[in-house]
Amino acid sequence: MVLGLAHPSVVQAQEVSSETAAQAENDSKSSPSVEKGGLEEIVVTATKTGVTRLQETPISITAFAAEALERSNLESIKDIGALVPGLSVANNASYAQLYIRGIGTNNVFTGSDPSVTVHLDGVYLARPTMIFTDFVDVDRIEVLRGPQGTLYGRNSAGGTINIISKLPTNNFGLKLTAGYGSYDRLRLSGSVSGPIVQDKVMASLAAIHTRSDGYVNNINTEPGSRDLNNENSYAVRGTLLFALGDRTDLVLTGDYNYYKTRGNAMKPLFVDPLGNPVPIPPGVPVPQRIDDPWTLNVPNAAQKVSNEGYGFSAKLTHEIADRLSLTSITAFRGADSAIDHTESDWTEVYALSTDLIADRQDQFTQELQLNARLGALQLMTGLFYFHEKDEMEIAAFLPLTGTLFYGTSDLRTSGHALAKTNAYAAFGQATYAITDRLSATAGIRYSYEKKSMRSSNVILANGMNVGFGDFTFSGSKSWEAWTPKIGLDYRVTDDVLIYATASKGFKSGGFNWSAAQPAFGPENLWAYEAGVKSEFADRRVRVNASGFYYDYTDLQVQLFENLPGQAPATILANASSSKIKGFELETQIVPVSGLILSGSLAYLDATYGDFITARSLTPSIPVDVSGNRLNSAPKWMYSLSAEYSRGLASIGTVTAHVDYKWQDDVFFSQFNDPVIGQRAYGLLGANISLLSVDERWRLTLWGRNLTKKAYYTTASDYSPFGSLGHINPPRTIEVSLTFKY
Repeated sequence: MVLGLAHPSVVQAQEVSSETAAQAENDSKSSPSVEKGGLEEIVVTATKTGVTRLQETPISITAFAAEALERSNLESIKDIGALVPGLSVANNASYAQLYIRGIGTNNVFTGSDPSVTVHLDGVYLARPTMIFTDFVDVDRIEVLRGPQGTLYGRNSAGGTINIISKLPTNNFGLKLTAGYGSYDRLRLSGSVSGPIVQDKVMASLAAIHTRSDGYVNNINTEPGSRDLNNENSYAVRGTLLFALGDRTDLVLTGDYNYYKTRGNAMKPLFVDPLGNPVPIPPGVPVPQRIDDPWTLNVPNAAQKVSNEGYGFSAKLTHEIADRLSLTSITAFRGADSAIDHTESDWTEVYALSTDLIADRQDQFTQELQLNARLGALQLMTGLFYFHEKDEMEIAAFLPLTGTLFYGTSDLRTSGHALAKTNAYAAFGQATYAITDRLSATAGIRYSYEKKSMRSSNVILANGMNVGFGDFTFSGSKSWEAWTPKIGLDYRVTDDVLIYATASKGFKSGGFNWSAAQPAFGPENLWAYEAGVKSEFADRRVRVNASGFYYDYTDLQVQLFENLPGQAPATILANASSSKIKGFELETQIVPVSGLILSGSLAYLDATYGDFITARSLTPSIPVDVSGNRLNSAPKWMYSLSAEYSRGLASIGTVTAHVDYKWQDDVFFSQFNDPVIGQRAYGLLGANISLLSVDERWRLTLWGRNLTKKAYYTTASDYSPFGSLGHINPPRTIEVSLTFKY
């Protein structure tokens, strides 16, 4: 019976030792725990060829097992950016903005796609609004850095993040957690798993609820103004595992999540003495104003942000013969988000209001994977299909009174866009063991997709058409791409692996939903990487390092243009290229029993090639930004952590943990204006926990941003209405109690 080995693949698990297979089933206990005086083994499934040891997988990966997520209180993808070298995580309302090694985008709306992908149990999550849901009964998180075009396909140019959920088991298990902290934050979670029919049908159910008051204080007394960036969210996930004989397993999964907040509050970065929003002075260095981002004075701030997501998947794994298996993953997902009544300039002046931004999406995916082990050859081939429909509506209101445009009239604009995508792919990858220590890998993926867009916009002044800015657009475009990969890996010793790869990434082309414009083309990226994975001193020291060089072409960059017959608009266009190079280092050390020291270091040189553009205030004046840094691409990043565990007789085990993350200056636009950026900063976190002797109870006290650092992870230029930074939480403290059975 394949039960227990069928997740994530049957045949490959047979190729791993029984010790590793057992670890795979219990890897919630993996790193960074200590086992027998050394670091525990970490297993991953990133190669889609089954369970492999992280130290034997020739890819740049950072992995978090379930216990590591729990100990560090990592609740969603938002939280892991501080711990992964080269990863930057930001958001615009409920829209995720992910960057890996400088590859990413801050344009996340209908018609365009992200540059870093996220997969939930092998299912591609197409929209950025799907990304920031809470981790529900998660077994492991894997962050793959570098283009993953061969195995993961479209839009994995920067890398991909895999979320792997726990499977039901034959043994009954129960876990309950309650937490309370700053801003009256209450978090309740629970999961239960066990057999319905022993060895044949197993089930699990998990749920999370979080609520908190807002951490942004709006001192405006106008009715409807209140604390901002509160939270009220729910998530539930159910799984059924059927053992359909000795060679076939079926996993059915359904999940639902809902998030609501008076959130996405932003701080004006530059205002005049009267509080009016002021655009960025072209070419003039402006000191960043970040004195107190958690206090605002904003009228009409009763905005509501909501995000709803749901999905169903069926994963069928059949062992055709020994060392030969077929896997089918069928999934449907949907997302519905809305931002209702946004005070878009976030000042005391009522200058610009967005009445509604609504985004509704649904998708269907089907993937087939055939895995085989033919002597020294490990072969994986597959087919992939993706269909998506994404619809967006927007309505904005500009009261032209008391703003830069003094007057008594108002402007209203409303737009609508509908994008559809059909994508097909065939792929294969093979690894051949040339000798016991030397292996070669080669793979290729063919992708074809067709995307269509229908969009329209109308502008009214005092209810009358102004005669400009209106448009209707309808068009379609198709693209195809070949994304190969080749690599060599050599085991110098049993504990040292070196590898080198060349791979290509492909990001889809698309359409500008806010303007009648031709389609923009795909991005392409060739990546060359070499690395080493090593362990020393009886697995008390682990050092992984990699260096990379990217040839990044046809970058989809935001530009401001005066479009004929239309209002001036920010659009995406293939406007530049880039050469990116850097290195990353991750290490863990056990100097004495019970103490783990961890650290990471990342260096990134990511700049634009030849690139001439213009500012929104002066669209007819060209600006040369060649050589400027890419968005959200800090030159240096590092993190440090220490964790010490000590057993206390008749009480349990006390574990203390402290971590610090620092990153260099970053910019959020191609102009590298200091005001649309973030100076270097560091974040300090810590926690202490007590685990009972029977390991059923855990009491934890943790804190984030203990120095109450004010910082921004993204900012927006709304010139001439000013520039805004997205506010992050101040210091937060929480205590939680967990019971396991």
